[in-house]
Amino acid sequence: VLKQVKAMPLAGMRGVRLFVSKPVVEDGKDIDFNLSALRNSVELRLRNVGLEVRAQDDQSKPLYPALDVGVRILRLKGAADGIVVWETRVCVQEGVNLMRDPKVCGLASTWENLSFGTVAESNFDKPVRDQLLDQVDAFLNSYLIANPKK
Repeated sequence: VLKQVKAMPLAGMRGVRLFVSKPVVEDGKDIDFNLSALRNSVELRLRNVGLEVRAQDDQSKPLYPALDVGVRILRLKGAADGIVVWETRVCVQEGVNLMRDPKVCGLASTWENLSFGTVAESNFDKPVRDQLLDQVDAFLNSYLIANPKK
């Protein structure tokens, strides 16, 4: 039942504007991460279930929700030097109106999946990409619950 409740906001969704964000690193220094490989894998998964995928800046479908895929990183110091803590996030954001005052609108997350972990910075790319893809798969499972094939 909980999976069905979480999936409800995805009912009727036909496509998304895809945002695959560059890792946000606390200290501002870049980290080695293959963003284009992640984006390609996410797009393929979305298209395989029948979702139309638009670029983040594509305004031809302004009512399509945004699927945001990203990671935040904190480099540890001292004895844990070389280790990074990561937070991965996959969420759907879309325009909403308040029920008590429909003239008031804004942007809200209607589906979200967060995860945390640690890894050696030298091995960062694969485990974090795999975790994000697992979270995209969780989104797609919710999408398919809300939009069963007929």
